[in-house]
Amino acid sequence: MTLPETTTPAALARHLGWSERRVRREARRLCACCVLGNRMVLLPEHVEAIKNNTPLPGGTPTFKPSYVYFVGVRGFIKIGWTHNWKSRLINLQSSNPERISVLLILRESEAAEKRLHSFFAKHRKSGEWFRDHPDIRDFIATRERQCAYREEREQ
Repeated sequence: MTLPETTTPAALARHLGWSERRVRREARRLCACCVLGNRMVLLPEHVEAIKNNTPLPGGTPTFKPSYVYFVGVRGFIKIGWTHNWKSRLINLQSSNPERISVLLILRESEAAEKRLHSFFAKHRKSGEWFRDHPDIRDFIATRERQCAYREEREQ
């Protein structure tokens, strides 16, 4: 299938087998789009940049790192996702009467958080809260070297 000179995120999503939301997110992240009001148009060079995951020269990518965090409190572990883990931990603590403990912070995507929720579903208590279980603790122990919180304290 050949694409026309310009295309829309919806058309490219169908072509790539992606969601339209993913195409739009990647286009913005790579500065590979033209936005006119509330409409996004993709030129051939934009399509190539998105397919190759390469920012266009002269653009300022809007990539923000994302993190998956594990915090514990009174027999439960919360597995969540955020762009700003420091702020998120402050908010979690301020809304929790007991002291939370940071168990693990990984530089991962929202999709990774969703996979972890599915993987640990049998231990789910409610929403993003899971019973403190050896399966989850083992996962945390095997990833401790990748912990963003640990890296920051060591610098």
